[in-house]
Amino acid sequence: MLIIIFYASTALSSLMQGSDYLSAFYVAGHLIATGQAARLYPQPGAGTLIGAPFDKAAHELLPHIAANHTAIYMYSPLTAALFAPLGQVSPDLSLVCWQIISLTALILVAFVLGCVLPGSPGAAKIFWMSFLYFPIFHTLLIGQLGIPLGLLPLCGGYVLLRRRQEMLAGLIWSLLFLKLQFLPAAAFVAALLALSRRFQCLLSLLVGIAFQVAIGALITAPEVTLRWLDCLRLSDSTYSSSAYGPPTHLVICLPSAILMLLPMDYRDLAKIPIYGIAAALALLTLWRGHRLFRSPISDDVKLPMIMLLGLVLVPLIEPHFLSYDLTLLLLAGFIIYCEPGVPDLQSRSLRRLALLAWLAINLCLVVFLFVNRQYSQPVILALILLEVYRRTSRITTTLEPEPVPAKES
Repeated sequence: MLIIIFYASTALSSLMQGSDYLSAFYVAGHLIATGQAARLYPQPGAGTLIGAPFDKAAHELLPHIAANHTAIYMYSPLTAALFAPLGQVSPDLSLVCWQIISLTALILVAFVLGCVLPGSPGAAKIFWMSFLYFPIFHTLLIGQLGIPLGLLPLCGGYVLLRRRQEMLAGLIWSLLFLKLQFLPAAAFVAALLALSRRFQCLLSLLVGIAFQVAIGALITAPEVTLRWLDCLRLSDSTYSSSAYGPPTHLVICLPSAILMLLPMDYRDLAKIPIYGIAAALALLTLWRGHRLFRSPISDDVKLPMIMLLGLVLVPLIEPHFLSYDLTLLLLAGFIIYCEPGVPDLQSRSLRRLALLAWLAINLCLVVFLFVNRQYSQPVILALILLEVYRRTSRITTTLEPEPVPAKES
């Protein structure tokens, strides 16, 4: 897999110009480095991202990018600023450098999980076995942010939380602001801690995010930050308008996967009930998690199960959760197979279900990467992840001690 990744980056450089890294993050970094931050986002009130300043900049910088490819950048200005050093070199070198950074981050993830928590199989085994999980390969290949800016802070914050360092865990989790698709999992756990009157994690999470917004505004100017916030309203249109050619083979979130099955003309109308159901599911999960937190069970059991519940919930409610974002579930697999806090009877059931999910995820990626995108049906994978969530949610209820009946007088 490593050979394929670096071969594609060097020998197939013209093909890779359409990858996520070069068409989004490299261009964003170049604009920051050359003082063109205003081109990151369209003018306030713009109705489309096609032909926007960023789209034009991408076609200027990348001559081999397809003419009908719409380059879109939806991340924060601070995320773009992080890529400014890599935006000053050639596209080929920049992509290879980012892949090496991502690979180094994966080594750090393996070290954090393998050398800190009890019951771990070891850092080396975690690192090499992670390549059996194809979203890792996919993320490294296209240069997405999921490992350095997503998985690494997510695992780091979880380890700190398990060591009862809640304030520091919240600060580390605030770095997920740079990769927003991973943030709901951390916010879920922090919110449950706050509901149990343990506010340190949530407060430090919010302070860290506010600090990053302020830093981004100082680096790129407040006007750019306001443009970014205005641009977010267009993000949903990239998956519901035929003008963008939405990547239906990549959309793995259950609500969005269902919308992708509908004709274009009906998608906007169906969003309200489908997203409403997703919001209700999130509230139900929060309530169940709160019940578990109120129980007298040890934190060594509660914290892994709550983290697991938050992780398996995200693909069911996050609207723009794509297949490579499933790197998030690497931590879920670690919790299921390695955490001593997961009870034995429940872990056997979860392991069987995790094996099914792993096979389904890998098969889905192999189909659309190497066979044919038309054969890929992400909604089937999303339904399997729904069953993983249902089983996990059911286990949390079995962990709650039954109320003791009152004695008769």
